[in-house]
Amino acid sequence: MTISITAGAIAGSELLATDNKIIDIALKYGYESPDGFTKAFTRFHGSTPTAVRKDDLGIKFFSPLSVKFKLEAIREENDDVHKAG
Repeated sequence: MTISITAGAIAGSELLATDNKIIDIALKYGYESPDGFTKAFTRFHGSTPTAVRKDDLGIKFFSPLSVKFKLEAIREENDDVHKAG
């Protein structure tokens, strides 16, 4: 199981902001064992959960991103082309 960007950021934040056990955080985010969570967390953040908590290492945070596109067709009439008459 890989950790999603949102879950990885939230789990990292929870790890730093609380004293919750790593296994409890792992279970909360759908991992059956702390080992699987540790592997995914390390791939995402570049450090183990224990090292992040112990050494107060930096973690990745992502803000929600919303992108909207608006496509419009613009029809231009050219008076010089094919005038009837």
